[in-house]
Amino acid sequence: MVGSRRAASMNRTIELALVTLILVLGSGRAQEAPKPPEKAPQPDPIEVIVAEIRTAELAAKSIATELVTEGRLPGDLSFTTVGSIHVLRGTQSNLLNSATQQNSETQSTPGKLRTSVQFSWGNGVVGIWETLRTADGILVYQDDPAFGEVLVRFSPSLVTDLEWAGEVLKRADLPGMKDARADAPLGSSMLDDLRQHFLLVRGERKDRAGEAGIWLEGKRRPGLSDQDSDLPMADRVEAFVRQKDHALLEVVHYAADKVMQRIEVKKLEVDAAFAEAVFTLDRRGLKARDAEDYPPMREQIRRALDQAESKSGPDVVRPSKRK
Repeated sequence: MVGSRRAASMNRTIELALVTLILVLGSGRAQEAPKPPEKAPQPDPIEVIVAEIRTAELAAKSIATELVTEGRLPGDLSFTTVGSIHVLRGTQSNLLNSATQQNSETQSTPGKLRTSVQFSWGNGVVGIWETLRTADGILVYQDDPAFGEVLVRFSPSLVTDLEWAGEVLKRADLPGMKDARADAPLGSSMLDDLRQHFLLVRGERKDRAGEAGIWLEGKRRPGLSDQDSDLPMADRVEAFVRQKDHALLEVVHYAADKVMQRIEVKKLEVDAAFAEAVFTLDRRGLKARDAEDYPPMREQIRRALDQAESKSGPDVVRPSKRK
């Protein structure tokens, strides 16, 4: 569960007020007793939970998750997405079930990421979107009514350029961007985002389907735009974090008592061994097209890189142009 931004630092600086001794000039009275130090600010309890999830994510060598999202858009159009994420951290070659990797427990390998999403709308529109990221770059497969079936390849240098452009432009919607789900597959980024938009507190419930954990709930923070693109039209939210693995398993957005969106993790495996086949994207021999030669993406890529260079100044160019 994915999506990651506005991450709060857990290393807070605790400042104690200096004790001031007040001297009464010319009065002959003794100095007043020093004031007691002010109490250190208490950490945000929701921030602490986010940090616990993030710690668990960083400790995992591999994570596989399957999740379902159901909801409604303005106009009461329903949608459903069924997705899976497979994350393999770098230098974890021993996790792969490959006969060619015998006696290579310490061999360093790049991290890998595989995502797959099948979506369907209430009006009958369906589609598939899959991505595979390895040291060889990114492969994107899509099959939808707008563009049909296509396989697009992003070279490693183009991926680096686009990630750089995304950081410069503060945009998370560019092809090739580092997928936040690879860094936050247990849901830390999602929960961190929720706490920015909702006044979250611990609820009274302490389990979900018999599993121990924490229910968080809260109303929308006042003053936020109703058109916030990061949120469904919701005025309150509930979320469940499982105790045993610090995984965010369910998020429900409500408008009054009506469910506007529900995200639910159906399956989660941590530190499981992955077969090599998990990180392949074979679409019946479909020939991969270069992203910079594919019209629906070509102009978007060119414009983003040009804008990033322009914003960075005359002496800064995209990484692939540097010596």
